[in-house]
Amino acid sequence: MVSAKAPKHVHYSSSRNLNYRVAASVAQKNTGHRYLVNVNKKLGLSPGYHTQRLARLRDYQRSKQRALATTRAFKRKRLEKKAKMHQKLSSAEVRDGDSYQTGCSLDAAISDDIQSIPAPVITPEYLPLEQKTLNDSCMTYFDVETTGLVKGFIDKLPLFKDCIPNQPSYSQPKIYNILVGELYMEDVAALRRLFEEIYPSLVLKSKFSGTNESVMQLYQHRNCTKGLLTTLRPLTYSKTITNCMATKIASSRLGLSHLKLAHKRDRQQKIENLFTEICGHTSKARVTKSKTNNSVNINLSE
Repeated sequence: MVSAKAPKHVHYSSSRNLNYRVAASVAQKNTGHRYLVNVNKKLGLSPGYHTQRLARLRDYQRSKQRALATTRAFKRKRLEKKAKMHQKLSSAEVRDGDSYQTGCSLDAAISDDIQSIPAPVITPEYLPLEQKTLNDSCMTYFDVETTGLVKGFIDKLPLFKDCIPNQPSYSQPKIYNILVGELYMEDVAALRRLFEEIYPSLVLKSKFSGTNESVMQLYQHRNCTKGLLTTLRPLTYSKTITNCMATKIASSRLGLSHLKLAHKRDRQQKIENLFTEICGHTSKARVTKSKTNNSVNINLSE
């Protein structure tokens, strides 16, 4: 309250009106916003119609805030926000090591722990093409070809499952034999005839399509995940974690060296703060919110 009436950037501390500003803050804290009306009355001045109206409005708003602060939902939300801030700080300390600690530049001892653990990322997804783009574009069927004129791609497997459901197999030769009634021929011609037989709508084409940028981002993310997954094989071979959990860990840009580094930096919470870190603006955890990471901690300690 004092900082609102005497902000530091204005530097009222060297001015004579600082005492009046602090006194106004104390009066507002004790009696509310009507303190200015009482001062005007005591000095024989008009209390002011608009001053009284604004004072009543501010006091009413403050009473509502005070009543809301005593509710169970507000207290729960405040505790959740505090826990979220603490978890965010702990995760940053684990990822950045000594470089994130307070006063690290003033410490005479030089730390060799300067390696940083990658920040969490959200798994890329296909960004569908707009129906107008599909309508204005010409469908091209090819094996392997490089061109700069491609707007995007369509994943044919989920498209076939949506257009012709309840089929025993969705491989291209089987679907071609069922719909066309002929033996399978070369890929490009068969794929074109399949699309002519099914004739999917623009809505379905847009639903199962993806832009060039989103396809490349997903491709790069999968390559990075594949490389990190190989480092986690000792944990999967020893049955410490499952293959599904290893894929989640690698997909969040974490390898075995990162887990060992996090375990070394935080002996109490160990890798829990790293696994439960929030990804971006979503409430989704980096790996898992489950606290059953004891087996991983024990294996990393050995």
